[in-house]
Amino acid sequence: MENLNDKMLTNAALLFVLVILAVILIQWGMAPSYALTNQQVQETVTNKDKLILPYQLNEMISSNQLDAYTVVDLREKAEPIGAFKKVINVPFANLLSKASLKQLNNEESLLLMGDSESQAMMAMNLLSAKGFKNVFVLSNDADFIQNNVLTGFKPANADTRSEKARFAYPRFFKNEAVGGTKGTAAPTIPSGTVVVKAAGGC
Repeated sequence: MENLNDKMLTNAALLFVLVILAVILIQWGMAPSYALTNQQVQETVTNKDKLILPYQLNEMISSNQLDAYTVVDLREKAEPIGAFKKVINVPFANLLSKASLKQLNNEESLLLMGDSESQAMMAMNLLSAKGFKNVFVLSNDADFIQNNVLTGFKPANADTRSEKARFAYPRFFKNEAVGGTKGTAAPTIPSGTVVVKAAGGC
């Protein structure tokens, strides 16, 4: 009887270990795999040439360079844009799905456009980590691009970035000048004695 109990305990322990190993293998197989390290992704996305400003997009349209790119529209409800020769709608939420990655992998150069510039930048980070090389971002959001570049380029918006820093933060710090250098004024110490009277008691 004891031998039977020992065998059952051994089998149960073995089965438990096999189940744990199977779960680990399944999770490892389902986990997203990335081709680049974090440092390589950072070097890629901080490259200034990755962001296409309105005047650059206008020049690309005028010189027919835009035809070499596939525009990836990251919006959920994308409306057709006639100025772009090839447009693929891949909602941002589905960007890393196998079907989307397979579709994008067939394209040579990608130009990302979304509901916001930051959304397109985030998509570039993810695709760069997946090993995509020729990925670029259109500055500003899709509505701005449609209204200020595609339907009639406005030179006043040539360098516009709707999400750039809007404030000169050093001005808000008392000991720091606008140029970022520290001020030389020493803090003032109140002179004299101040008497504070407290009313009430126990």
